[in-house]
Amino acid sequence: SAIRIPELMGALTVTKMVSTGRHRLGDPDYMDRTITWDAMPPFDKSIKSFHIEIHEVTVDQYLYFAKQTGRQMPEFHLDPFFSGKSQPIVGVSWEDACAYCAYYGRRLPTELEWEAAGRTAQGTLYPWGTSEQGGLPSQQGADKPPTVKSGGKNSTGIYDLSNGVSEWCQDVYRSSPRFGDQTFDGMRVVRGASWRDGGLMRRLTYRRGLDEMGKFSNVGFRCVKKVQ
Repeated sequence: SAIRIPELMGALTVTKMVSTGRHRLGDPDYMDRTITWDAMPPFDKSIKSFHIEIHEVTVDQYLYFAKQTGRQMPEFHLDPFFSGKSQPIVGVSWEDACAYCAYYGRRLPTELEWEAAGRTAQGTLYPWGTSEQGGLPSQQGADKPPTVKSGGKNSTGIYDLSNGVSEWCQDVYRSSPRFGDQTFDGMRVVRGASWRDGGLMRRLTYRRGLDEMGKFSNVGFRCVKKVQ
């Protein structure tokens, strides 16, 4: 039967569909370490259609999940800077994020799905277009993440891709091909700039690897689901 979520606890996030097609991925400046040291080189990739949540999972949504499943809330929930009900949940491990998505029949996006959803069919490097100029100002220096849907959206209607929190992806982290394309067990890919980041880190090609057991104040997640 369908899972019903009380409105006060925050409804399950609306999704947007990313259609099947070839997507331009990777960074044209991937060889320039001053821009992004482990970016992938440009390539075209066919990706099957999927639905992606339009914003990151909120504190309120995760709290409901935690109450239903007995999962412990992250310690950041006790910090007034990170406990606003409409702020993105942070301080969750990769496994926590997977468990939340699975509870609703969803999953974490692969890093290529995440990038394709952000760059849209136009293949733009930023959610707002092709250059660093034109987006909402970075919130570098702020004490806390902004509420969801306050970081702007791309042409598909997906919010906070470069101005909310960084986001867990499914994949085991692999370094850039120019560094041997090594696989790092126990590390998972994180995509997207957080509110703490600025400049070229706000590109949708920005990627890094973090300890999958880690719980960070600037890392959250959103889920995807398959097309029925």
